Amino acid sequence: HKATLYWCLLLFYAVVSLAWLRATLRRWKELHQVQTSILVVSLLGTIECCLMGVVYHTDNQTGVFSRVLFLVASTASVLKACELLRMPMQSAEVFSGTREAACAWAIKIMTLAGYGAGDLHFREVLRVRFAYSLPVRVVAAHALPMLLFGFLVFVWGHASMCRQRAASVQSSWDSEPVLVAKSHWVLWLGVVGA
Repeated sequence: HKATLYWCLLLFYAVVSLAWLRATLRRWKELHQVQTSILVVSLLGTIECCLMGVVYHTDNQTGVFSRVLFLVASTASVLKACELLRMPMQSAEVFSGTREAACAWAIKIMTLAGYGAGDLHFREVLRVRFAYSLPVRVVAAHALPMLLFGFLVFVWGHASMCRQRAASVQSSWDSEPVLVAKSHWVLWLGVVGA
């Protein structure tokens, strides 16, 4: 059943990626970072679903589970998640060019990389969980790095979005603070839901 799910998701991602690519090619020089990130996320989702579909289809047909394809597909999925988590932090930050700002940004990127590495490790633990009958406490212990780094990324992203919302309230545009506030909550509800 997983193969069918991934084939359906592949179709969805492929259509979204092609539509977004078509829309952005006309204005490639005018794009903001967030529009480029949307394209990257769509393409990574397409790669992930294609490879996971192949992995589970092959497993269902032959009983052979490809660890290499699973690892590549999981890496695409983790990169997609990291890009989604990075977008609100980067779009809300104003880089001042100071050494302190560069150090703060480097720490956030390293934390995001820690989250990605923890997520990839945890996916591998889940893959082998049933083959080796790992107890739940062992699986939970392997989830801790991902959860801790994920919490830090969430807090930094939330703080960045709050600073952006505060700055937009002080600006002269009347509709921008409402739009930023709504975007903020929709984005974080999606992150928490994911």
